[in-house]
Amino acid sequence: MSRALTLATLLLRAVAQSNDSEILEQANATVNRHCPVSLPEIDHQSERIALQFMAGPENQVYGAVLEATQSLQSGDSSAQLTTSLKESVDPYFAARQAFPIILSISSWGYGPLAVGLCVPAARAIAAVVAREGGGVEATSPATACLWMIFLCLTVAALVLALLSLQGFHEVDEGVRGTACFSAQLVQDSIAGNEDLNFIGLVPAVERLETIASVLAEDSDFMRELKGLLDRTVEIEQAAGLLAEMMRVMQFLLGEPQNQAPAGYMHKCQICAPLAETVIALFEGGVGVALANVRTTVNSQLQGPAVREMHQSIQGTMAPIREAKNQLLDQVGFFVKQAEDGFHQTSDYVNGDGGLLLPALSIVVAVCFVMFLQGVAALGSFGCCHQRGKAEDHVCVRCCSCCGMCSAYFWAALLFLLGGILLIGVSIGSGACLVMIDFDQQMGEKLLTALGTPIDDTVEMALFLADRCMSLNGNTSASSNLADIIELPARNPSYPGERTTVRADVIDLVILPIQQSFATLDQALGTQPPAVANISELTRLREVIGSVNMKALYWPIPAEVDNHPVYYKMLEAYYIAGLQCPTLALDISLPDPLGNVKVPGLNSIAVEGFSAQGYLLVPSLSHDMASANWTCPVALQGVCGTAASSTTLLTERCLAGKAFLEEKKLPLATEAVFKCRHFQDPGGTPGTKCDITSMHKDSNGTWHTCLYPNGSIATFDVDCTLDEFEQNMRDFDLGFLRAFQYLDDIVASLLSGVSVDLKRLVTVHIIEPLLSLLGSFDCSFMRSFWQGLTDSLCYRSVKGFGILATNYVWLGILYLGISALMFVPWRISRDTKDSYVTAEPAQH
Repeated sequence: MSRALTLATLLLRAVAQSNDSEILEQANATVNRHCPVSLPEIDHQSERIALQFMAGPENQVYGAVLEATQSLQSGDSSAQLTTSLKESVDPYFAARQAFPIILSISSWGYGPLAVGLCVPAARAIAAVVAREGGGVEATSPATACLWMIFLCLTVAALVLALLSLQGFHEVDEGVRGTACFSAQLVQDSIAGNEDLNFIGLVPAVERLETIASVLAEDSDFMRELKGLLDRTVEIEQAAGLLAEMMRVMQFLLGEPQNQAPAGYMHKCQICAPLAETVIALFEGGVGVALANVRTTVNSQLQGPAVREMHQSIQGTMAPIREAKNQLLDQVGFFVKQAEDGFHQTSDYVNGDGGLLLPALSIVVAVCFVMFLQGVAALGSFGCCHQRGKAEDHVCVRCCSCCGMCSAYFWAALLFLLGGILLIGVSIGSGACLVMIDFDQQMGEKLLTALGTPIDDTVEMALFLADRCMSLNGNTSASSNLADIIELPARNPSYPGERTTVRADVIDLVILPIQQSFATLDQALGTQPPAVANISELTRLREVIGSVNMKALYWPIPAEVDNHPVYYKMLEAYYIAGLQCPTLALDISLPDPLGNVKVPGLNSIAVEGFSAQGYLLVPSLSHDMASANWTCPVALQGVCGTAASSTTLLTERCLAGKAFLEEKKLPLATEAVFKCRHFQDPGGTPGTKCDITSMHKDSNGTWHTCLYPNGSIATFDVDCTLDEFEQNMRDFDLGFLRAFQYLDDIVASLLSGVSVDLKRLVTVHIIEPLLSLLGSFDCSFMRSFWQGLTDSLCYRSVKGFGILATNYVWLGILYLGISALMFVPWRISRDTKDSYVTAEPAQH
């Protein structure tokens, strides 16, 4: 079954490609035949006014579209465009637009009637002339008047007939321009044009199909990518171990119970600055950058993410295909060479066997013949008319009769031709206004009127046409297909949310991968591949290895001052730590802690100490008669029993002794801190993995705290200050081992990520997509659409309008010539009739 579906898909694709190739061949033939065209500039404003005039005060075509759309939207499924057009072209509209046709048809019935009405009057005039023995002379003012009127009418007719050839030139230029611009539009839109920076709709689909096939799970690219990712997985594991160590360190330094144990009025002085140093150290380095590249590529091009990207690319093809179909539906007619194509119509205009120019030439020739015939008729009447003295020669009556009848029937034929052209021009003008004003809204109305369902794909194709081709579109908006084509959002924030191809594929997938490679390149350019021995790590290890956490927990003055008892103790005690002896902090600690002398618990209890601002700070035992101090267990002695005791000294002693026993000693000895350890992969839960013992054996195998699958686990325990300090100090050697592990993996797999993986992803994914994105600008279509509508509407339709108008006026002129020829014929005929009736009376 799957093979049959695959075969059917391939056959359908082959048929579509065959049709596209056929249309492109026809478009290429049209371009070779009609292009280039050099047409004069058009005043679009005035020409549009003329087009609206030819379409009538109400554009019946557009009105039909609106009427059908409104009817369909209201639920009347039977109201479609064809029905609306039939209803729109009512008798009144037909009579108004096709008045010349009505006049032509009516001429056949009213002509004889008009002649009949004129017979009695002409006969009476002829009888009077016969009885008086005279007639109309050839040189009389009446004859001269006839000649003057005849010459004016026939010369005007000849001029109009010759001017009709200008209409032919407009039609001819319009046909050539329409064919040229439409063929170029089809050619460049479908096949693409590098000079116009457009890849073409068909190549775009083919490129997307190639990328989609590359992203298929069984493709060579995906297999090679998976192999590379599998071979370089240790980079991510080593970086993951280091990252987890950083997180554990940050936990130890950032845990609120470790920074300022609740209820003990002490704060860690080293935690915050040390945490910043750890973060800065981890953010740099080639190894971490390599791991980030692999993680990013793996997350974007594996699993659900690559399937979503594959679906997005597949979804991008549908509107492009639909846009191609819509373009061919609208413009394909103009490049088709079939019997129903534009070429068959254009061949009648400007082909080798074109009929329009010969037909127009025949009209001019007939008008000239009519002129000669009229000259003969009036000439014979002027020369051969007997002025009532005798019967006229038969040529007088025959010439004038022929001139009258031929002019009359020629006028009727011209009315018929002009009327047909006027109807065609009216409908064509309406259609042209729809084309010129085409936008997404117009397209939706037109398709709705035609009864075509508008789904998301069709709507997106109309939106694409609006951005790329519409003359009324928003020219300031992006015309790149990647910014036009929309897809359902991967993680919508609301139902029905959509996003563009650029945002979905480029911003969410390609840019993160590019940025990770850029970070790697920067790290390779600024950082050594091996970082285990860099000065920053050495300084961090020195701080961690020499840190005495007991000496770095100091009282919080604000909290002590607000306590009802502790506030009475000496303020000098605020700088005392939790260690027993006085201690000078290591000089490697960050400022202002380095080399600071911190009094210990011994100084508070029994020794006393000197401090800035104080000559000598007395110990608590100074106010006791006897004192027994065990650090850091208890101070035994009674305040106020010393010989030198005073009330003030006793209050200070009581407050200080209470603070020592209630805050400092419990904090220094009890499990009030939080420690975090790594789980031993081979031990029972809660078994600590010693990060200081991680090493590489003689076989080149690293023994770490990682599980076989590369994961790592930790567990938390409550701990004393001594345990917390040891937990911290383990990271001295632990960081060294972790960075050595990462450096060793980087040395063996650096080229696999920085070269092989980068090349693979760049060649098969990044470059094809970015190249496609860079050649997706469809703004050129608007100029071709402008040229097409200019040629078709403002030239061809205008040219046929000129022909229609001239022929109607020619019909009117020849109707006048026919009436003029009726005068000599009627006089000559009735004169003859009067002599025939007068001869019996004379005998």
